[in-house]
Amino acid sequence: MAETVARQSGVPVREYRDAADMLKAARERQARFFPQSVVPLARPAPPAEGGRASLVQRATPRRDWLNLASATSLKRPTWRDILNTVVNATGITPSELLGECRVARIARPRQILFWLLRRHAGLSLPAIGRRIGDRDHTTVLHGCRRVEAMMAADPGFKGLICSLSDEIMARAEP
Repeated sequence: MAETVARQSGVPVREYRDAADMLKAARERQARFFPQSVVPLARPAPPAEGGRASLVQRATPRRDWLNLASATSLKRPTWRDILNTVVNATGITPSELLGECRVARIARPRQILFWLLRRHAGLSLPAIGRRIGDRDHTTVLHGCRRVEAMMAADPGFKGLICSLSDEIMARAEP
């Protein structure tokens, strides 16, 4: 049987007397290909030379500072805060923004709301859609892209969006 496999595959095949013989050969191959003198993959960082901190030592305080900053001072606004900001700026009622009407005077502020929620609330497209009238995530994506295009084309519109963003972030500060 082993001779047939060796002939067909072109790979030499060895027959073992028993399982102990096979395990012994496997240990020998393992010792030959993976010697114990090989340096382990994960080891502690070497001490810094010449008094300079290693990259790991320099990165650790920054990472701790970022964790502290995000936990204490960077509060995200809620989706209701952003909704109220858009309502106050546009004069559209919350029920109109959350409703099904597709008239431009309501659809544009709704698209602005989509963009601001995506930017400041950290919500996914489906989560935004669920909160704003149970809309599909592709509707939210389309609205965000429309706002981006209008901001690129109209500096006045971009100024309005920037002022709304500033107002949202000012309200979110602790």
